[in-house]
Amino acid sequence: MPRFFKPIADGAAEFINGTRLVYPMEDQAMRFLNKIGNRFFSVLFSWLLGQRFRDTLCGTKVLSKKNYEIIAANRSYFGDFDPFGDFDLIFGAARANFKIIEVRCATAPAPTAKPTSTASATAGCCSK
Repeated sequence: MPRFFKPIADGAAEFINGTRLVYPMEDQAMRFLNKIGNRFFSVLFSWLLGQRFRDTLCGTKVLSKKNYEIIAANRSYFGDFDPFGDFDLIFGAARANFKIIEVRCATAPAPTAKPTSTASATAGCCSK
């Protein structure tokens, strides 16, 4: 966790986005369709915001309470469309001109095979 907190404490960043897509992942760490979707959103966000984003859907995000409150106060600008908050935080941080950096996160296969919302959404169209 120091890799995430130190840049905030040192003033090197005001918003940190975790990224799982820097190094090769272990098998089954991310489903194929999730990888494709994540790559698409990474390219789209990088183009829209003029800053490279490798992994927009990584749940690891770090920012101060003060900066979160700035994003929350301006949430009406983009609307309340993001059920998980990843896009809301990234767009909000960019709109507020925060210093944004990415920090790598390790990924591993999930310890259990619990179905995810993506699994249930694709089961009907991809199963035989």
